[in-house]
Amino acid sequence: MKDTETLKLIGKLIQNARMELQTSQIAFAEQVSLNVQTLRTMERGDRLVQDVAQAKVEKGLGWRTGSIAEIWAEREDLVPENVTLDEMRRGAGEATFQEIEKNGSESPVMKASMLSDEELLAELSYRFRNYKVQLNAES
Repeated sequence: MKDTETLKLIGKLIQNARMELQTSQIAFAEQVSLNVQTLRTMERGDRLVQDVAQAKVEKGLGWRTGSIAEIWAEREDLVPENVTLDEMRRGAGEATFQEIEKNGSESPVMKASMLSDEELLAELSYRFRNYKVQLNAES
């Protein structure tokens, strides 16, 4: 698929999912702490927005983290008919590192690919800070 076609596909998916929730652009944008103009840009398929905005929309629509980026990354081999709202939701709500560490129920390594960039950076920062504290305590 061409870049413009992929952006239009993503925009249509976002719009359809938002309409399933029976919410306006303004209400949805407020709910996910996103500028309404950014949401409109996404729904029109004008451009690919920053990862942070993508993550907010994904979370608000109940999609798995990184699902928009997956479509973009696979755009050359993408079959539009295979990209459905159900596919966007597949795997949504799986535990993040913070939830895994708190519950201790699953291996964090297995879930790293499911984290957003922000979650991964936060986790790495946390671990490096604690590592430095441990090194200083041992000195």
